[in-house]
Amino acid sequence: MIDELVRYFSSPSYREVLLSSLGQHVYLSLVPLLLGVLVAVPLGRFAQRAPRARAALLGSANVVYTVPSLALFVIIPAVVGTGATDSINVVIALTIYNAALLVRPVMPAELTPPYWVFMGLAAITVLAGALLPANPLVGRVTEVSAVLWAFCAWLVPMLLALGVWRHVLRGVPLRFRTDLWAMVFPIGMYGLASIRLGTATGTRWMTAFGSAVGWVAFAVWLVVFAAMVAKRLSTNAVAQRSPR
Repeated sequence: MIDELVRYFSSPSYREVLLSSLGQHVYLSLVPLLLGVLVAVPLGRFAQRAPRARAALLGSANVVYTVPSLALFVIIPAVVGTGATDSINVVIALTIYNAALLVRPVMPAELTPPYWVFMGLAAITVLAGALLPANPLVGRVTEVSAVLWAFCAWLVPMLLALGVWRHVLRGVPLRFRTDLWAMVFPIGMYGLASIRLGTATGTRWMTAFGSAVGWVAFAVWLVVFAAMVAKRLSTNAVAQRSPR
């Protein structure tokens, strides 16, 4: 993987493509993030002051989580009146997802591993877009999949930072819970989506990166499995020592 990255960055033509793609990524990820914050903060304050509207607002945010990204990219042009391949559709869709993710106030104890499922849902969409056959009717699905792949990459450090905030800064004990398994699938799906998208676009470094992520998912699986076994053994030991 390292050799692939060195060869990629040493080529002037690739560097030009990289800078162009970086500018597009900043536009399609940073702008929706800022807009999502601008939308989520006042909505969150409104929900805090209006208990009756709170349930409807948070329920709507939960519904947004279940909408596949590709479906949203089809709905937005029909509602807004933009072209099917306009980048503004991506900005609107990611703004909606960011706002839905940020609008809900989260207590440290509530920030459980299932939040990783949000990243897994986006990774499934990337995989679906990468597996679509090359067809003019598909349009820019591969490009949209690449943007969603970058969105998943943005979510990973945020989720890790939230985990540090929960366990290190807020002191929530880190122990085995069954919902820790919810972290394994999204990481593995992101690795598989990276491999398929790299294959579809001929990007070898992304394919190598996806393979590395697959090993990370396997390592996470081993850690969670070991924690589950240790928890089970500890429970059995306590049960045997307790008087009957």
